[in-house]
Amino acid sequence: MMVGAAPKPVAALTDYTKVQFIETPLTLVIKFLSDQHDLNFCLLGTEEVPVTLNLSGLRLHLALTLMTQRLHCDWTVDREIIYVGPANKLELVRLRALTGLRRWARLGTADTKIARALRSDTRLEFSETPLGQVALYLTSFHGAPVRAAHSCAPMPVTMNLKGIRLEQGLDAMCLKFGLTWDTDGKSIEIGDEPLE
Repeated sequence: MMVGAAPKPVAALTDYTKVQFIETPLTLVIKFLSDQHDLNFCLLGTEEVPVTLNLSGLRLHLALTLMTQRLHCDWTVDREIIYVGPANKLELVRLRALTGLRRWARLGTADTKIARALRSDTRLEFSETPLGQVALYLTSFHGAPVRAAHSCAPMPVTMNLKGIRLEQGLDAMCLKFGLTWDTDGKSIEIGDEPLE
């Protein structure tokens, strides 16, 4: 399934950048960098931290390092997403301990509707959208059932990721909001506990 133009690969971290921010919320700084460099970013619990930064002629990876050091957080990359946040959440990314990486054993190599959906490209472009609506969108977009647990359905989701596989998008969303996702091979469920 093709989903528009995919963002650049994370090799774009070596591109030069120019930033000028004064007491700007980190969410806006990351949106600017995402748009400027056409990269996927995922903030993990540091959204409203104010950023003051004036850099030019510096490679993006160095600018990110300087910015996150000042903010007492860090950044890392997993596949095509750059994560910015506190060390404890980034450690899960570095250890490759994200939810989806443990789910494939259940599906094996079977070519099921769920396996195809999880491997297909997706878009997670939402602003304060209830998780229940996100699940309905993903069901419609991928042609495979995605459910939000009743307890989590009203949770507002704000994300902007594109050109990634559904399983990676689910990992990023769950890490950001403290949720899990799981599959029984017939559907995908997003919630605060794995499927039994």
